Amino acid sequence: MARRFDPDRIEVFTHLGWDYDDGVAVLSYALDDVGFQERFSFPGARHIDSEAAVARGLDLLSVCAGTSYYKAAAPAHVAGVPSHLADFAAELYRHGLAEYALTNDVDPIAPTIEVAPGHGNAAAAPGDGPAIVAVGGGKDSIVTIESAKRAGRAVTLASVNTHPAIEATAAVAGLDHVVIGRRIDPALLELNAAGARNGHIPVTAINMAALSVLAARSGAQAVVMSNEWSASVPITTHRGQAVNHQWSKSLDAEALLGALTPVPTFSLLRALHEVEIARRFSVLSDYFGVVTSCNVAYTGSGRAARTRWCGQCPKCRFVFLALAV
Repeated sequence: MARRFDPDRIEVFTHLGWDYDDGVAVLSYALDDVGFQERFSFPGARHIDSEAAVARGLDLLSVCAGTSYYKAAAPAHVAGVPSHLADFAAELYRHGLAEYALTNDVDPIAPTIEVAPGHGNAAAAPGDGPAIVAVGGGKDSIVTIESAKRAGRAVTLASVNTHPAIEATAAVAGLDHVVIGRRIDPALLELNAAGARNGHIPVTAINMAALSVLAARSGAQAVVMSNEWSASVPITTHRGQAVNHQWSKSLDAEALLGALTPVPTFSLLRALHEVEIARRFSVLSDYFGVVTSCNVAYTGSGRAARTRWCGQCPKCRFVFLALAV
């Protein structure tokens, strides 16, 4: 983008709706007159009578994924939010962008919200297909996978985009792995380079919403996450607002999202602390050669991306400490 972008000049962020055809969803947004389109691809055959449930899931996904573009300026007014999601959107912006407000030294995010018609929030009847388990390549999702297998549950693994650690985990588990494709509009990266604000967004909320669309489309019984007890604990405060880096993994967020997803969506590990999860993982030796929980491994490139453990980032240090006992 040739000219400098001034976030403070943006007045309105608008949800322009979504289009969906043959498993491909295009979500449209605008910051004043700067438009964006984000694309999600949902593979596999469509379950009969899934249209209404998918539409409800796409309403939710459009609100969650919109935070990626809203954060470029965080204007005081948001338009086009589906009417049944207005209260959820207010919570998502305030709590899901609390760390963003801290790092950008702005007031807690609380825009006025103008609504538009949506597709309702009534849940669809669960399908009879396998439960969808979110897989990320870390110890938590591995514990969930093995717990579901031991319980005799039919399970399909799924992720939003993929990574070598995810592929390796699925191979050890011996389960099918479905990949939802997500393509962020390149115009957002250009805007970032031109002066847009940046910061943490509620990624897990986006992933949960996307997985719920996949589940509705395929007739799955449920979406199973691996968020644990400590995800609900804030790390600090900012101008009177609690700041939780993991808010979209918290029990509060799960309750909000679970009431809106078109199929049952929950975390299997919610009652467990990190040390208990580490204890359960410590006996799953088949996964020792593939497990990864490293910031560098997931965000690096070249040699860094091929390293499972950098040994220096906060995630590496935390997991090593948890497993040491």
